[in-house]
Amino acid sequence: MPGGGNGERGPRGTDRPPVSVRTPASVRPPASVRAPASIRAPSLRAPTPQTVPPQSVRPARLVRTFVALDFDAASVRRFESVGATLRSADDAPADLGALRWTPRNNLHLTVKFLGELAESVVAALAAELPALARAAGPIRTPLSGVVAFPSPRKAEVIVTDVADAAGHLAGLWSAFERFAAVHGVPLDERPYRPHVTLARAREPFDARAWLRAPLPDGLEIACPSLALYRSDRMEKGAVYTAIARAALRG
Repeated sequence: MPGGGNGERGPRGTDRPPVSVRTPASVRPPASVRAPASIRAPSLRAPTPQTVPPQSVRPARLVRTFVALDFDAASVRRFESVGATLRSADDAPADLGALRWTPRNNLHLTVKFLGELAESVVAALAAELPALARAAGPIRTPLSGVVAFPSPRKAEVIVTDVADAAGHLAGLWSAFERFAAVHGVPLDERPYRPHVTLARAREPFDARAWLRAPLPDGLEIACPSLALYRSDRMEKGAVYTAIARAALRG
């Protein structure tokens, strides 16, 4: 009868289990084989992760700036005289206290408002100021009237318009526009209108009757220098600090 499995047939027909063959002890490998210490692989440990503090990125400091023409002492007195005349006029608004008048130290003729600029751009504009001042030369021009922005019926800002028949002021503005645009300063969307701010209102009011009277003839102003100003907003109003100044010479 056939056997099941792979054993040999015994003498009596029974299946014998296979013979176990044992390897002599003399050739048996030791239970555990260790490599000599001289060639043993070094113990590798994962490096301890180091925390690198993030570098602090210092944001660029922005400076609120504008370029303006300064007035001589006689011109400042003329603006103060215009303000006094307005305050004593018969048609002056009942609440004159609602108007914030420009301090004499802040009187200027704005050439271009620049907005908030990086200090590097401010330095570049300041360096160009003397060349622009030499090209402009001395400026003397008359005042042409007192008006209100945005309109006399809804007055928010009281200003004196400055005449520019010869186009010297417009020429200076145009030259500075081109130079400032190279440094990323946006071009003005409106034509240049030279004026000097006398007062600001807390609320719009009707100033049509008040501003109807013309200015006295012969009110002329003189501008001896061109300056780059920094403007800081304070609780009681803006404070202007000259960053650079250049004399207007012919």
